[in-house]
Amino acid sequence: MASAPRPGRKGGKIESPAIAPSSSTARTPPSEIKLAAREQSPATAEAPMIPQTSSEFSSQFLQFDPTAVDLVGKGSVLGGAKHVRMEQRSAAAGKEEIEAKMQLFFAETLGEYRKPHPKDNLVAITTALQENRAVATTLEEGLLLVSEIIGSPASSSTDVANDAVVLVVVPSYFVVEKTAEQLRNHLTGAHQVGTLSGASVSQNITDETRLWVTDAKTALSIVVSEGQNPTTHIVFFKSQVHQPSVQLVLAAIKQSESYSGKVIFAGGSIVNDIPKLAAYLAPLTVGSSPAFSSEPSHDVTSVDLEEVCALVGKDVVSLAVDRTGRYPGPHPKIVENSMALCVALLEKLVRMAKSPQSIVVFTAEVGEVSAEVQKVVALSKLLCTRDELSENIDSAKPVEDHRIFIFSHCDADETLLIHPTIVIDKGTMKTTWLPSHAEVAFPAKRTEWQSKEEQALRKRTLGWASAGVYVSLFPQEAKDVFPTTTSMHLELIDMENALLQVSRAKAVVSPDKILTAFPKEAILRSMQELAESAAIVSSENIGFTFTGEILHRLPTLPEVSNIVLNGLVLGLEEAAIAVAAVSSIHLFPHKVGTITTEKWIEQVAIVRKEHTGGKSATSDVLADAMIVLKWLSASLASPDQAETLATNIGVPLYRLNSIVSLMRHMRAQLTDYAFLNTFNVAADVDRTITSLNQQWDVLLIVLATALCRKSVIVRNEGQINARDISGMLMFLRTAKSANPNAFAPSSVAWKVGNAVVRASVNNSQNHFFIKDVTTLRASYYLTTLILLAPAMDYSPPQQTTGADPVVYLSMSANGQQKRAKVGIEGAARMLEFREKWNTVYGAIMVLRSLPRSTTVSQYSQYLQARDKAFNVKALQRELQEELKAIAEEAQVTEDNRSFLQTSCHRFVPSGEHLDASTQVSSPSDEELIRKYLKRALKASDGATAVTATSAVTTAAATTAA
Repeated sequence: MASAPRPGRKGGKIESPAIAPSSSTARTPPSEIKLAAREQSPATAEAPMIPQTSSEFSSQFLQFDPTAVDLVGKGSVLGGAKHVRMEQRSAAAGKEEIEAKMQLFFAETLGEYRKPHPKDNLVAITTALQENRAVATTLEEGLLLVSEIIGSPASSSTDVANDAVVLVVVPSYFVVEKTAEQLRNHLTGAHQVGTLSGASVSQNITDETRLWVTDAKTALSIVVSEGQNPTTHIVFFKSQVHQPSVQLVLAAIKQSESYSGKVIFAGGSIVNDIPKLAAYLAPLTVGSSPAFSSEPSHDVTSVDLEEVCALVGKDVVSLAVDRTGRYPGPHPKIVENSMALCVALLEKLVRMAKSPQSIVVFTAEVGEVSAEVQKVVALSKLLCTRDELSENIDSAKPVEDHRIFIFSHCDADETLLIHPTIVIDKGTMKTTWLPSHAEVAFPAKRTEWQSKEEQALRKRTLGWASAGVYVSLFPQEAKDVFPTTTSMHLELIDMENALLQVSRAKAVVSPDKILTAFPKEAILRSMQELAESAAIVSSENIGFTFTGEILHRLPTLPEVSNIVLNGLVLGLEEAAIAVAAVSSIHLFPHKVGTITTEKWIEQVAIVRKEHTGGKSATSDVLADAMIVLKWLSASLASPDQAETLATNIGVPLYRLNSIVSLMRHMRAQLTDYAFLNTFNVAADVDRTITSLNQQWDVLLIVLATALCRKSVIVRNEGQINARDISGMLMFLRTAKSANPNAFAPSSVAWKVGNAVVRASVNNSQNHFFIKDVTTLRASYYLTTLILLAPAMDYSPPQQTTGADPVVYLSMSANGQQKRAKVGIEGAARMLEFREKWNTVYGAIMVLRSLPRSTTVSQYSQYLQARDKAFNVKALQRELQEELKAIAEEAQVTEDNRSFLQTSCHRFVPSGEHLDASTQVSSPSDEELIRKYLKRALKASDGATAVTATSAVTTAAATTAA
């Protein structure tokens, strides 16, 4: 097996400020150093060298200075060509002065509470909407605007009929229902809110439903649909212009001939995105709410780092300017010190405040800060998470008790909903970056100083309803080096999902016009990845395939969707859905409560073992899928015990509900391709549990091969020191090692000679830290990789030094090839297996082509009318058995030599039953979109956006008066 490139050597000259690069110290002059003479032949003679001065020559030798030792003891970080020195001193501010300053603020917060009402700007917004094609508003203004558009029928105040049809677009499917509920709470009349996401549509709707909530993927299909589109308003909720899914819809709106309505952007980071929105929609014009140009009406008091240290009685710790004269980035020691300051300050504020306060902490280290806060009993009861932030918080009333929120970034509208009175800004944020171009599929996260744009957003959340305090836990020198704007890096996965959407909307949407906003390198790499998965025709042709249709229908990442796709062919649909859901939403992302990390890891291992009977030693992901299914079965049998059961597992109830919601959503998208059990009946869930338990080994292969670009070959199993456990990536050329995440629970042991496949990865400067892993024997894994590859290249039989001829095979993942050789009999067996696979795949395509009302018996009769001996279920069971048998028995060995490729076997639907199929039905998601358009036609009766907006303008003026 090919070895990874040798890691680069580390090291450098030891430097200190006492030694200048060109200065000399007390040592023998280089001119007096006696060098041994040696003869040189012309063939080995050294090339002529540029003459060097004495100081240049001496600087190449190791330099040592006693001052450097003293600096290390004082906290300097030395090495290479740069160093970071920490400075510690007493705070210059007085404790009594800052305490008096804070007491004055606490007295002010007891005064009048009056937050600007969104109705104040309603007339101006509706006027801007009339004059422009698009308008940007705050979240609350957007909710009120939609309510006015839908809830202002023709009345005595206006003779203009309002027959608007509003389509609210959210970034992802999992916030569709939540947004619909939020709209129901804000509507003034008894109007229905329909939801439409893929093949899922809400119940209890009528032809008169005029307000719909959908995800961006479905919205794109609606906008590009041919014929008349009666939608009058498209509203983007909590969306950012840089999101690929949003850009696709906006591009489709510009090109669409069927949609000529208005566009409303409500919430999200739209404050900074208005120029980007205007540039992207050009030549269409964009207006904005007066709220974006107004200023808070209450005073905001600023507290700097010096004052915080004086208040809590701690020293000021900062970094010294480096040799380039620039203030360095957030060093781990500075981050750790500010974390301790933050906790101490929270304790102090809670004790000092006589009135309830809403405190928001902005930091890149949300998990770490939350863990430290939970250690303090007085603070742990006040801690709230973003998941707990919902519409139940009434922004029109002051808080009744202290609340602490810890956010990683500022979503201005969400933060305003909780009425913050104190903002503690640590000045850091997480950014996405690529350590190298080879790691484009594994973007890393690092802590950096926030941008000036982000800081302005954080400070702007104060002063709207009452006086506020802005606390900065970063030195002034750091603020001077804040970048102007927040840099956004588009992840490869986002690009792949965007390309899938473009591929399916090929009839109307032009990729050349849409994808100009994305880096060309990311587009090419994403097309290569999709071609490897057979989602598009090739890396040069974005044409749609049947595989691409299935992957597009699922809300998960393409590589995770492959788990479901392979499960469909093998007849393990429901179990594969559960595995894919847990691969997307990890069951144990972080510890809960004040329990130590070591104790938490031990408890998770016990839970996994209890639920799987010891099988958790091979896969954390399959074990978590089993835990979720057993919890779901018990919860369906005893609904009132759901939360108690979740507590026993050690997982928050909302996370289990999120996983189950994803499972049900994926099942709804797959009803075109298989007859599936539900996840709503305990008996059906029990059958899925049995399937997962019986076919554990098969699903192990399915999971590992689908996530193959994240696979690792174990090099060191840590027999001497557990910290030495490491491996090398199979499909990435890098010197970095992959190591288990020491802060995440895992029941899988790393053994030399095994392959480890990870479902989650944290990329750092020198390592990959992985968790939620699955393990297989490396030889076993190599066979299944090639066997289940969407495209397998193979050569004609080749005579080698051995007695029997061999066939060379290869597959590709992450832009890298994996080559192997196998005997002729083994190659024939693998090709026969793949042909059977294509036959079942063809039967799945037949079911998708038949009417949606087709029953199981009708489907069987249809297939057997073409081939009396054909039985899909029997063939799927045969594939399950052969998959394990070939993996065990085929003598496949890795051989990285190049070979002359003559053939390529691809996973494509085939079979006589497919050729004989004459009835062709559209996918259910397309059928639902057509029904939506027809229902909207009945409701709107050809109304235009201008007519609806005119009615709203009149009603808004009446309301304001």
